[in-house]
This record gives sequence, structure tokens and C-alpha cells, in this order.
Amino acid sequence: MADDTESDEHEALQECRRELTAVKDARGRQIEVLTLTRPRRLPSRCKDFCSSYVNFYIANGAIVMPKFGDDKADEAARQVVAQAFPNRRVVQLCIDAIANGGGGIHCITQHQLSGQKPAWKFQWSAGPLCPSPGRGRFLA
Repeated sequence: MADDTESDEHEALQECRRELTAVKDARGRQIEVLTLTRPRRLPSRCKDFCSSYVNFYIANGAIVMPKFGDDKADEAARQVVAQAFPNRRVVQLCIDAIANGGGGIHCITQHQLSGQKPAWKFQWSAGPLCPSPGRGRFLA
């Protein structure tokens, strides 16, 4: 969560936190919301740099999550994730090359195509669902 009150995301993230802490799950239990802060020091000034610790991958017995070179923030994030997944080993990797493109570990581990022709079409363009040039959108 952006703890910087000047961040563009601050108010939206605060609203998400308020909404999530106010609801209960299907069994009536309170949802526990954990906080991950962003690193203060980043290895890149690229505007698309993805500095989110939440963009991690859950594997069998492990969590693979980013580290950004801000030792204090990296370790704090690792501890929060380790608390959330106590039976998994938490491994952090430097992802600067991926993060410069706006993505993270979870982004690059998804949906490997089988080589068969898909039942849907994909168009490379910018649009309301994909505001960044070079990203695509699915067409019905």
C-alpha cells in the first residue's frame, strides 16, 4: 500500500482497505488485510516500473517475490508474505528488467499457450481496457 500521501494511488488504496476491512467472508469471518508498503528507493526512474511486492508467484512449497534493492523495505515485505504463507519458503529475486516494462513475477508466469488455435481473438492496440500502447485486448 502506498503510505506516501502524495502518491496518486494513496486515496484509492485507502478506499480499498476500508472496503475490505468492512466485509466478511462467506462464513461470516472478518477478512484480515495485510499491508505491504512500496520501496522508497527504486533502481529505475521509468514511469512504468512495477514496484509492487504483491506481484508474486505462489508455487508448491514456495513464494517467489520481487526485491528492489531497498534492503529495509524488501525485508519488511518478505516478512509480511512469510506471515501470510507460513508453510512456504519465501524467495526474493531482483526483477528490474521485468519491472521496467511494467510487469512482475506473477505477470510473466501466467497463461502459457498450448500451440493450439485459441477460441478467442487477441488484438494488439491501446484501448480503454489497455491504456498503454503495446498491450493487447481480447475481442469477443
